[in-house]
Amino acid sequence: MTISNNSHFRFPPKKLKPEQVIVFNAITYSVDICEITYNRLYDELIKFSKDPSSTNENYPKIFADVWTIISNATIFRNLIVRYFDLETDEPMLEELEKAKKLRNSYQHIDERISEILTLNDLPIYGSLSWVRNIPESNKFQQFMLYSGVFTNHKKSVGGQMVKPNKEIENKEINEIIFESITRQGGNFPKVTVSIKKLITDIQNWIVHFEKQIDEQLEAYGEMERHNTNLFFQINGHRK
Repeated sequence: MTISNNSHFRFPPKKLKPEQVIVFNAITYSVDICEITYNRLYDELIKFSKDPSSTNENYPKIFADVWTIISNATIFRNLIVRYFDLETDEPMLEELEKAKKLRNSYQHIDERISEILTLNDLPIYGSLSWVRNIPESNKFQQFMLYSGVFTNHKKSVGGQMVKPNKEIENKEINEIIFESITRQGGNFPKVTVSIKKLITDIQNWIVHFEKQIDEQLEAYGEMERHNTNLFFQINGHRK
């Protein structure tokens, strides 16, 4: 995990204000959820690539992970912009800004139905594409998933195929691109986000912030930390 077990994000010092502690906790969970979900999505895409099929379960499983990443990446974006005083035009926020647009549109997904039918050829839950590099070879596979029924009202379906890199990659899954629609006034532009870059940018932000936080707290020496992830267990029996 990007946020280590000794991180001040995961175990905030008790000297911090209560609001800061809550922010650190929220950042930790949003990042952890993104990374855990991304790893699960990565494995699912490899599994699909090896045995492509369309069932009633595998597509929703894949798109559920995509939307979970987008939703929690947006939470992370909102937290760091608000509490770390970042400008929204910061270059490293570009992919996170795209995620926010998609999440905001997703919250009004019921309002998008007639708009999609009349103005767009993308499915309501979006399309996903990726490139799989076949291990120990120079071969690759390209995939594009369209989420659900397509009406073919324009003799086509929305989405795009990811272009493979010319160089052989170390990772089995080279790139993951998600595309859906948003609303801007009376227009409904497509937004394309790299899920891979989204995760990388989040990880880079954490490294950046942790360095700053460690430097600021270094002068205080060892500090008592808050505990985290409390649980209760009650054992019982019935007569």
